[in-house]
Amino acid sequence: MAKPATPKPFCTAALGIGHLEDLRDHQIPIGLLFVDIDRFKRINDNLGHQIGDEVLKMGARTMANAVRSSFDLVCRWGKEEFTVLLLNVDRSHSARIGEKLRFLAEQSGIRQDSRFVRTTISLGGMIAQSGDPGRIEQTEAWIVAALEKDVPFLYNKTWPC
Repeated sequence: MAKPATPKPFCTAALGIGHLEDLRDHQIPIGLLFVDIDRFKRINDNLGHQIGDEVLKMGARTMANAVRSSFDLVCRWGKEEFTVLLLNVDRSHSARIGEKLRFLAEQSGIRQDSRFVRTTISLGGMIAQSGDPGRIEQTEAWIVAALEKDVPFLYNKTWPC
């Protein structure tokens, strides 16, 4: 009996590596944000894994609700790291989306007994636009790496990757 094929992670299947070539061919700028939940290890170690999981879910929901659902893609990158793929953005728009994510994360929190657990995020990003082939290749390489590392992620109602 043949072994069934392993399905691709949803984010990889949703975007597909070939889609990057289409974006380049049509000169559609793409951006990539790397997001890290600050002090996650301390939260997880001091308050327990259940609270840590709730913090991850809250962060993922916050990001999923903050991006443009028909254009952008939020994926989990590692333990408390996420990537956000932004389509058809320039540097200014990418910065506004990043600032929106930062602000919303800062305003979010979860209740744990009588305490309110708040988190912040750190983020950075890059943009690939036509006329900058080196940057396009560098950004595409990071996006491919992000898609290949795609961690199953069930917290995002928009893109269940």
